Amino acid sequence: LANIIFVPWFSFVIMPFCMAGAALSWLSADISQFLLSLSFDAVGIIFKTGEIFGGLYPTACPGTVWGLMCYCGLIVAFFSSASQLRCVIVCVSAFLIAAIPVGMHIYQHYQPLCFDFISVGQGDSVLVTKGQRAVLIDAGGSYTGFDTGRFIVGPHLLRRGVTSLDLVVATHSHPDHIGGIPFVLERFPTSEIWTNMEYDWNPDFQNMIRIAHRKGIPVKNVCSGDMRHLGGMNIEVLNPRECISQRRKNMDLNLQSIVLMIEDSGMKGLFMGDVGGLGEIRLCRLHNDLSADVLKVGHHGSKNVCQAMFLERVKPKVAVIPVGHGNVFHLPNRLCLDRLTQHDIATYRTDINGEVTISSRDNALLIQSGDKVRENLCR
Repeated sequence: LANIIFVPWFSFVIMPFCMAGAALSWLSADISQFLLSLSFDAVGIIFKTGEIFGGLYPTACPGTVWGLMCYCGLIVAFFSSASQLRCVIVCVSAFLIAAIPVGMHIYQHYQPLCFDFISVGQGDSVLVTKGQRAVLIDAGGSYTGFDTGRFIVGPHLLRRGVTSLDLVVATHSHPDHIGGIPFVLERFPTSEIWTNMEYDWNPDFQNMIRIAHRKGIPVKNVCSGDMRHLGGMNIEVLNPRECISQRRKNMDLNLQSIVLMIEDSGMKGLFMGDVGGLGEIRLCRLHNDLSADVLKVGHHGSKNVCQAMFLERVKPKVAVIPVGHGNVFHLPNRLCLDRLTQHDIATYRTDINGEVTISSRDNALLIQSGDKVRENLCR
């Protein structure tokens, strides 16, 4: 529909200015520059208008498979007369239209587990997908009012083709973790929310619960031992140790963060929320098996996290630190980074590497960060 406006605009405004500017360049450089600058401004209007209307109702990328189905449908419509050749084309196209969804379902079933560490600045957000299943762990946030859900997490979900969420996990009620969740709940149908306590006076937490109740989304207060099997991946809660009814005065919210172990047959990830060094020691005492291929470092890589005892128990091949560029907390701390280096753990940071995506393939990890791809890591 936008082409109804933009094609005439390009044909009768932009192109004449460009052609006139080029033709008059030998006569007057000033006139030529003026006309070309007008054409550039006209192009800018197209981009700005596209941004405005494109953001009114964002949609997920349909993907190559659905595009092929649309083309097959057009072929059927075009070659719908009764000639023998056209009948063959119609039959083949109809078969493809019927077969593609079946093939797509089989393909999705065998898709590997994938962790997307979304770059939300000084905050946390991880999208976990396997096939058509999607879990969002936190959605970042900001103390300045910037809506990471609207401008970062939501667009990322759409780029990945995610239109609904099976589970949203709010690890704890700090704004840099749950500030973006309200927008996500408003725009993406969600089956369930996990929280680390039933009640918190934090405004972001209350807003999240209010939206969940309005939309009829179940909210579950989870603790160690809770589990969920979802589309071939197992999700286990390792922390908090016991279910918390409400936030108590002077409670250490970081220590009570939800810690998750998520795995399938090819990869295993440990997501630490904002749990610090004390929480790491407690996990080592309470759980026999903490081994994981991927470690989401707790508390943005602060001074006391990644204790030697903890790293020796987890034995991660890759560690990811979600952290904001030039943050006022000066994270990640050098001591944390040194401990990761001493244990020969490949470390990625969202402030340097940007978005980090990790998936499994042929008993190896495929890691993508920014424009870099590292294959066959830790075979």
